[in-house]
Amino acid sequence: MLVVCCRVGDSLWGFDARDVETVVPSVALRPVPAAPAPVAGLLRFHGRLVPVLDLGVLAGGEPSREALGTRILVLRRPRGPVGLRAERVVDTVEIDPSRLATPPIDSPGARWLGGIAAEGGESLQLVRPSGLLPPEIEALLDAAAAGEPA
Repeated sequence: MLVVCCRVGDSLWGFDARDVETVVPSVALRPVPAAPAPVAGLLRFHGRLVPVLDLGVLAGGEPSREALGTRILVLRRPRGPVGLRAERVVDTVEIDPSRLATPPIDSPGARWLGGIAAEGGESLQLVRPSGLLPPEIEALLDAAAAGEPA
């Protein structure tokens, strides 16, 4: 499996390349007032607004810094694309899916965490795009798509 890699602090994170629609430079996003902390804003992408989350915040740290390697990964999901801002999006690696281990601690509040693989002497944590949006954000998007007030 081809994996697109990035970093949050010193941690290595990855995305199955089949889930990555595209990678774009980190651009100014439309703010979302009173949005939950992981929401970085909205990205205009091919004529629609795509919610963008910050991987640094999702992972329990600081927001991604604006730097040369900071990018927005537009990820495919069954309910529509989601953007994910991450630092140092610079590499791809080939991972044997049989090498993926289940995380030793279940994080019920982080259903977006996938398997972990050893890569180059460190742990690579995979991300599942289908679980990225917290339920309260999914509900807001569903209401907006249906034309209902949130």
